[in-house]
Amino acid sequence: MENLLDSEMDLISPADISMLCRTRSGPCVSIFMPTHRVRQEERHDRLRFRNLLATAAEELAAVAPEVATGDVLSEAQWLLGNSAEFWRHQAETLAVFMAPGETYWYRLPITVAEFLSVGDTFHVAPLIRVMDTNGHFFVLTLSSNSTRLFEGSRYQMMVRDLANTPTSLTDVTRYDVQQPYLQIHTGTPKTPFSNGGSVVFHGHGEAADRALTKMRTMEYLRQLENGVRHSIGSSQAPLVLVGPPTLVGQYREVNQYPFLLEEALMRNPRDLSLSDLHDQVWPLLSAYQERSKRRALEELSIVRGHASNRVSTVLKRMADAAEERRIKTLFVRSEDDITGRPDSDGQKSLTPIQSADETQLLDRILARTLDNGGDVYIVGDEVLPGHVPATALFRY
Repeated sequence: MENLLDSEMDLISPADISMLCRTRSGPCVSIFMPTHRVRQEERHDRLRFRNLLATAAEELAAVAPEVATGDVLSEAQWLLGNSAEFWRHQAETLAVFMAPGETYWYRLPITVAEFLSVGDTFHVAPLIRVMDTNGHFFVLTLSSNSTRLFEGSRYQMMVRDLANTPTSLTDVTRYDVQQPYLQIHTGTPKTPFSNGGSVVFHGHGEAADRALTKMRTMEYLRQLENGVRHSIGSSQAPLVLVGPPTLVGQYREVNQYPFLLEEALMRNPRDLSLSDLHDQVWPLLSAYQERSKRRALEELSIVRGHASNRVSTVLKRMADAAEERRIKTLFVRSEDDITGRPDSDGQKSLTPIQSADETQLLDRILARTLDNGGDVYIVGDEVLPGHVPATALFRY
């Protein structure tokens, strides 16, 4: 996808979190390092990253001596020495995830404290904070001659590929043969070339022309809607429509995507620059996210008072529930490191005590929650008193 706004940040979606948290056979290295947008600090950033890679190599040799460090770190080492352009275009934090044969990096729009871990899984909790701050959404700009699908966040907008989906009315009607006399009837007989029941136009007049135009438009929008859902895939991010009121209304008639926003931007997309488009749709998305978070917090408050068995801060219970697809909403404290220690009964409750094993377990809980269609929100002391780093609301 082509990044059309801030090219110094990378879009992060729930699909990225799920990909990073899938089970891997080899050791996983996670690095978070604050960076600078000022070009004069490029050398300093490279030096810090080189030192972090050296520390990662030492830890790999200690915990996984059977694995060649080059199999894990080689791509990041190449990036360090051979991509000057990459280092000239940094955001606030660089996140790098490395495993044998795999390397992924993201330039984040928020500052995350320097952090390095080597374990069985990647440390993804700080990325949840990025998603909560930035949001994640889709925008469909409707037009009879040039429709586009975008994926975006608070700072970014990227074109989403619609593959072979028609993006203009002419894509659907280019092979039509105009008939001079048009009237309408249905229920044509079945023939070797037709299954019957098609709409046939005879006669002439404005009413017939309008009916034909609407039929073609609706067929175009049905094919477009199918392509949009295929492109979005399993995402549950909100979709906002931008376009003339008539097209927006007609698209709603054929829409099957359950997360289509009720609000729409009733503007001709041709009248908007990309920056204007983003600036005008973001308040709609931001308000939607705030409403969703408020409803989730209200439900948590109600359930806490009436069905305490559906709420837990116990890490073991949350992990089991995540595997059973029972977590509806996960509320996570904004601190970058989520850690824990055993309770007196042997179960592990989340506390501010550092523990790499429990950090990795919560990372898995985050990924399973997102995979299973649950929501994750970043919250503070007003929701998680007593320094409890996370609370889960179960479906049942």
